[in-house]
Amino acid sequence: MVRMSDIAFLAPVPLMHLESAARDELDPVAFGSEAWDVLKQLPPDGDDSIPVLIYASLADAIPFVTWRGEFAGWIDPAMTSLAELARMRPASTRADGNPEPLWGSYWLVRRLRQLPTAEWLAIAKLWKRDGSGRLATSFVPEGPILIQAP
Repeated sequence: MVRMSDIAFLAPVPLMHLESAARDELDPVAFGSEAWDVLKQLPPDGDDSIPVLIYASLADAIPFVTWRGEFAGWIDPAMTSLAELARMRPASTRADGNPEPLWGSYWLVRRLRQLPTAEWLAIAKLWKRDGSGRLATSFVPEGPILIQAP
């Protein structure tokens, strides 16, 4: 069993969706994923003690955590109305007003905020969940993972 106080949730999210969620003041905000194996290790109703560390992907940025929030749970879209889910999704996920394709799951973040430059965290300074060392200097997250809480 995962001790929630020892972990953090690290994930990439395209910058345009982070900025859209911030503009729309979504709280919580839902981000799509196919990483059921990671999400099922976490409480579906969330746990504010689990920090969410976000790497803004598709931003031509170096691998730093530049956004942060608290883990608010996860959703199985088969168990949630599409209207409820749509209220938590950034407007940028709907292309030309068309509904977005469904992901296999969605993870929720409360109190999403962009970090000031002085608080950015280099991904290479974060520790693997098993404590066996830091993430590789060249590591860039391609999906959500659990790591040791910083």
